[in-house]
Amino acid sequence: MQTLLYYSPPGSKEYRVFREVKDSELQFDFVPFTTERKRIRVYLEEIDEAPEPSLPEAPAGNQNYSRENYLTLIQNTARTIAAERWGKVVISRPLTLKMKSRPLLWFHALREQYPRACVYLFHHEDSGTWMGASPELLISCSDGLVNSMSLAGTRKKGEEHSFTAKEEEEQAIVTRYILRVLTSAKGLSAVEVMERSPMEAGNLVHFVNHLQADVTGKLDVEQLLHELHPTPAVGGYPRQEALQYIFENERHKRDYYTGYFGLKNPEAFHYYVNLRCMQVYSDAVTLYAGGGILADSVPADEWEETEAKMQTLLKVIQDR
Repeated sequence: MQTLLYYSPPGSKEYRVFREVKDSELQFDFVPFTTERKRIRVYLEEIDEAPEPSLPEAPAGNQNYSRENYLTLIQNTARTIAAERWGKVVISRPLTLKMKSRPLLWFHALREQYPRACVYLFHHEDSGTWMGASPELLISCSDGLVNSMSLAGTRKKGEEHSFTAKEEEEQAIVTRYILRVLTSAKGLSAVEVMERSPMEAGNLVHFVNHLQADVTGKLDVEQLLHELHPTPAVGGYPRQEALQYIFENERHKRDYYTGYFGLKNPEAFHYYVNLRCMQVYSDAVTLYAGGGILADSVPADEWEETEAKMQTLLKVIQDR
């Protein structure tokens, strides 16, 4: 299986295509949600347009949740959060659909539909084939500046006025966590949190705080990523308790959903949270979506949020 990467950064009208080589200054990291799956690092060279990836059939069975099962899980999670006095737990679900896959067509359609997202298609023997359009920067560094973002809370476009205290607190938990990591990181100073604002991501709107810091010393990138990932935006808070709850109560494996991916060279790096993504087979796709659960979360609302998030990809692939 030849390793291939199609990659289009946020705001770009162009895309680049890469294949794996043994020696290169450009690396791509594809990191799972947890250590249950292999972390992938490949070194790349740019090439002209590559052929369509060769895909296997989907494994037998699926892990789709019924609406009733998901509502019960959310209700139990909210009760646990209240009893344990946790901040939040992110609960997700997969959706496997049978269809003939057209990865390259979908990649270009996602680029056109979501120009503000980081759109990618990655094909590797250890991960299989994944693609997505992520709206969320985990962390980047270039020209002596580190940037990150705290993104949480979801409303459909046109309903921004209906954000509640629940969404405000959900997003604030993430902001405080990232701020603490950046403030304590060696090699960074003058950490600044920008004013919270709404951010459009396709048909959805989220709360976002941009964060920035100056690079004033030697930066341990691997340690910084280790401290950040998974943030409360994809795991929860307190971190270890939330992750343990997810492992024990989500009946599916997230694999590379809510992990992160990105490019790094000697001068810069840009890593994005692997959201609005799917795993692609020759005859099916598996999509993923989730949301942050607090003690006062309404289960029906959380189901609708995951439905809206999945539409980010579904409305592109089902029409083609």
